[in-house]
Amino acid sequence: MRGGRYKGILVEDAGKSEQAVLASLVEQQKQMSDTILKAFDKDKSGGLCRIELVPMLKQYSLEVHKEEVQPTEDDIEFLFKLCDHGALEGKSDGIITRDEVLWITDAWGEFIRRKRYIMDLMKRHDFDRSGGISRDELYDILDEVKEKDKLARVPPEVTDWIFTQSDISQTGALSCMELARALCAYDMWVGNRVRTVSQPDRMMSFISDDSSLAGPQRLSDAEWRKRQKQKTQILEMLRRHDLNGDDVLELKEITALFVQVGFPAEQAAVLLASIDRNGDGVVTPEEFLNWVCGTSSDAKRTLQVVAPPSSTPSACTLA
Repeated sequence: MRGGRYKGILVEDAGKSEQAVLASLVEQQKQMSDTILKAFDKDKSGGLCRIELVPMLKQYSLEVHKEEVQPTEDDIEFLFKLCDHGALEGKSDGIITRDEVLWITDAWGEFIRRKRYIMDLMKRHDFDRSGGISRDELYDILDEVKEKDKLARVPPEVTDWIFTQSDISQTGALSCMELARALCAYDMWVGNRVRTVSQPDRMMSFISDDSSLAGPQRLSDAEWRKRQKQKTQILEMLRRHDLNGDDVLELKEITALFVQVGFPAEQAAVLLASIDRNGDGVVTPEEFLNWVCGTSSDAKRTLQVVAPPSSTPSACTLA
């Protein structure tokens, strides 16, 4: 709704002044809010309570996105904290007013559009099966997400900033909608999304800029091809040492790998601890790739063996 409908308004009013276009947009928004309240404000309070919000969100997802999605309690909590005036400061009135209705539909629509992708990320990266994404698990998610942007890396301080901006519930773990906000914050850092007056994006609200963060470092096409070749070599090596085929390396398996590289067997446990970011006692391919493309002498030594350099510099050295 936000992208197509608002874009049409702006095209139609291209000859008008910016002030006139914004006034037209505001009027359209008011009419939409009134329509929603008329249909779902059953107690005539002038706003939507949590109970009334559930059927509205279900109907909105069905009509706009052709899929009826049942919001969870976590979803409702997230939407109230993000859209109800004063909620983040603990001053919520428990009602979504006319002015807040479109903020709700905007944020809900953002989640619905990416729901399948977000749920897939949750399923594959919620390693401890807690139902949420921890800070360490977000490191792995962003390491995967950065591939589409051909980034050398997402610095740890950027991941920490994204997690802090997204953990609206302040539970220390991201819900599905908080993960959607995390991806939004990542896109802001990369430069894929910007704030605009004419097309407000509620998911971006209250995401504070941090000028101290390093910017994204994109790889050239040649560097990207080199990195992908090395990644293929590394993953093939990991598959050969994954004896039980469970897609992770346990201490016995990682020990065999490091002995092959040239490390003493007794050092394997120390190396495992430095690679195993979430502390679950095993090494995932993502954890190993992050480590082996790092700057430590042990990582560089391992990379020299598992993915020998060619005449061009290693793309991992950019990480």
